[in-house]
Amino acid sequence: MSSDVKPHFARMSLSRDPMMSLSEKQIEAIRRFDEKMKNGTYRMVDVASMSGTSPTSSDAMLLATADRYGLPIATAIDKTSGLVWENRCLDEKSLKRFYQDDYRAIYKDWFSPSAALNFTYLEQIRRGLNYFDWIARQDIAPLDSSSVFFDVGCGLGGIVQAFSLAGAGTCIGVDYGKEFLEFGRSKGLTLLEGSLEELESHAPADVIVLSHVLEHVPDVIGFLSKVRELLKDSGVLFVSVPGIINMEAYNNDFQFYLQNAHLHHFCKDTLAAVASRCGLEVIAADEQVRMLLRKNDALEAIPWNPECFERILRYLEKCEEIVEYPDALYPVKVEGRFSRIRMLNRMLDAKNMRLIRFNDQQRDLLSKLLKPFRL
Repeated sequence: MSSDVKPHFARMSLSRDPMMSLSEKQIEAIRRFDEKMKNGTYRMVDVASMSGTSPTSSDAMLLATADRYGLPIATAIDKTSGLVWENRCLDEKSLKRFYQDDYRAIYKDWFSPSAALNFTYLEQIRRGLNYFDWIARQDIAPLDSSSVFFDVGCGLGGIVQAFSLAGAGTCIGVDYGKEFLEFGRSKGLTLLEGSLEELESHAPADVIVLSHVLEHVPDVIGFLSKVRELLKDSGVLFVSVPGIINMEAYNNDFQFYLQNAHLHHFCKDTLAAVASRCGLEVIAADEQVRMLLRKNDALEAIPWNPECFERILRYLEKCEEIVEYPDALYPVKVEGRFSRIRMLNRMLDAKNMRLIRFNDQQRDLLSKLLKPFRL
């Protein structure tokens, strides 16, 4: 798409500075990223939507050209399907190098490295326990000591720890981040380096979790099809991605939601349509977006629906009318990290978890993990 095309939301353009308060390390990381873009270390390619709409098509509406950090993006919405995607992004080689060299320096600079790892790990446990509770409320067979659980893109392994605490038997995570994997292994977790192929010898699984993974994947349909092959016929796949009509979590600010590492943006209906093309049908879903899926070999693909385009665009336009801080810098809300740890502390008595009941051994382990963070 030509660089002189103006985005639908004019304030979300490269003429604007970053909208977040950044640390010196983040500013330096962004400077290095910009230099790699200029010298050709990083290369950009045009990308069609999953429904086949070309970036240059009149059916592709450009929404934004800068993310929350002021990094270049090309976020578009497909008028024929409502799919929102980055129609110009880093090529495969550049994307892999970006995650290795620059991603964490730009996105993850808060506290000291050791504190950051511990807080992120506990946040993953909190998130994983909530996932387990949400999944368990659906009409599926409960997990027990014979169950096999996979977390793809596990990071530090906190979600793996959560499902182990909640009673699943064999719990395995997989990720590329060596530092993260070493941290999780030090907690006694089974974490493998690599991607889906590392799980094949441990398959099939009763439950697979993709937590904030799909938005980073260039080929979503191909990836989901491979994940499907790792499931038991009776197994379920849980997916969580940032919901594009869930801007309340981002101060109703679409640009604050946007990140250059996120290649796809879903609502409940567009993700269901994508999943159906992989033989996966929806058991339960909401607009956060959390979705529980199961295999269905007879499932027909859900048609792309242009009404999704109208609904998403109207929603984002409404958010622009009510956004609270369109010209302000968003601070790094460290206190929010502490509030999440408080939530995890409260989980020890399980009053808010309807279907998780920790035994003494599980409670002692979780209490030990939380001890350095008692507030």
